[in-house]
This record gives sequence, structure tokens and C-alpha cells, in this order.
Amino acid sequence: MNWKGRSSEETRDNENPKSINLKPSYNLSRKAVPQINSSNRGSTTQKFQAKHIDFAKEALDKKRLGDLGELLVLENEKECLKKLGRNDLARKIIHTSSLQGDGAGYDILSYTPESEIKYIEVKTTTGAKYSTFEITANELAFSIVHSNNYKLVRVYNLDTKNHRADYFEIEGRFEQLLKLSPVAYKATL
Repeated sequence: MNWKGRSSEETRDNENPKSINLKPSYNLSRKAVPQINSSNRGSTTQKFQAKHIDFAKEALDKKRLGDLGELLVLENEKECLKKLGRNDLARKIIHTSSLQGDGAGYDILSYTPESEIKYIEVKTTTGAKYSTFEITANELAFSIVHSNNYKLVRVYNLDTKNHRADYFEIEGRFEQLLKLSPVAYKATL
């Protein structure tokens, strides 16, 4: 399904996600969930290589990209409900991560056409469908507890120049479908 909706010019007031200016339309194209194959799920080799990283810039770039992906999915959810004659539910959708902040375990609170709650976590990259993305322990735990009402929407190939992106959806628990690798630990004595 192709969806043309409002999206971002990436004009912002610093880091405020509420200030994204939705101007040009994006073509958001739904794809099938990719097949799991051994080349995607093989073991990884740790690389020990020093490099200079601008962590502040990297965090800001990830935040902007994530916000844009969330807005694309938010608008897509609204349009889908409106097409089904559920304008009442489209108006009730909440962009949780923007209004309440991160940490809820999901980004968007939406609804099925039957008025059931749907929790949506959005993961966005400019890379291909098999490119890596980050999932927090909190998001994983939330997907397990709320598996009947949970959906991970993977936005990829996001092209801000040509205003297009692809996406697929994983309903419920996703830990069996994705290869999850720990990248950080919290330590105490």
C-alpha cells in the first residue's frame, strides 16, 4: 500500500520533536516482512577499532530520523482509520513519545477499527531492510507483556531527498524474528 501523507522538511527548533514542519508529501510503501535466513542471523565478530565519534551529533541525527519515521507512521495510522470510516478513532491517536517522552515501551497509541488499543513502536533507518537498529530492553519487555496489542513498524530506505520510505510490520512479540545483540550493560558493585 502506498501512502502519500504529510511529512517533514526537517526544519526544527533545536531538538524539539513537536516543531517538525510537515511540508512535502512522502511515499511510504508497505512491504512484506523479510525472510529470516542464516546470513542475516549469523554470529558477529567484535571489531576493536578506535575512532572519533561526535556522540552529540549522532544522537541528534538519530532523534531527527526517529521523529520523522514516527510522524510518517502516525499519519499513516490516521489515514487508514479515516479510510475505514473511523475518524473518531483517528482523532484519538496519541504520539506518546512526543507528548510524554521516551520510556513508555512504544511510540504511538493507536486503535484497531474495532476500537481496540494498539501500541506501536517505530524503528527508522536510512539503510536497507536488513540494516541494524536499536531496541531497548524496555521496548522488548513491553512487546512481550502486550503482545496481543503490539506492533513494531520498521521504516527503512528513508530518503529525505526524494521523500520516500519503505516499511514492514511485525505484530506481537518480535524477539523470535529478530537477532538481538546486547551492546551495553549497566554495572554496579
